[in-house]
Amino acid sequence: MLVALTFGLAAQAQAQTKYREFFETGVSTIVGNYAGPSYHISNTHGFKFGSMFVGLGYGYDYYWLKKKRHTQVWNPGGTRPVFIDLKRYDEDAKNSLILDAKAGISFDRKQYIEDFCEFGIGRRMVLKGDSALSASLFCKLYHDDYNDGGCTVTYRPIYNVGFKLAIEIL
Repeated sequence: MLVALTFGLAAQAQAQTKYREFFETGVSTIVGNYAGPSYHISNTHGFKFGSMFVGLGYGYDYYWLKKKRHTQVWNPGGTRPVFIDLKRYDEDAKNSLILDAKAGISFDRKQYIEDFCEFGIGRRMVLKGDSALSASLFCKLYHDDYNDGGCTVTYRPIYNVGFKLAIEIL
């Protein structure tokens, strides 16, 4: 009886688990003294369990920062994040609220390893078939190593606020 119950629960869990893939792109601005524009693109693969999605993702962030607080000299940069992505939404609804949280590490062009986290809130709209489109506002915190006038300063916090579009594919 215990074996039958175990197989029954395993079959039910597999029926509720669904593979998902997300392609996201967005634009944002860095907030603060070193403010500048930034662009994001990422891809996430994972599984949906009920109303929760858990996945692993990778991406590319490109940004421009002011080299010093009071100048207009720009320092382009880019990072390649690798992250864990947690999403919560109602799969059964045509339009639903989506909450998104990402945390991980990213590698910059100088091969420094930096940490980051991102939080977003938006709206998910189901398209034909099993795909969906979502639009969200997000904020991101990451750290940047930089050289300011010959004096190396490390681990500067960067705050980012922006808008993102995502396509979800089953």
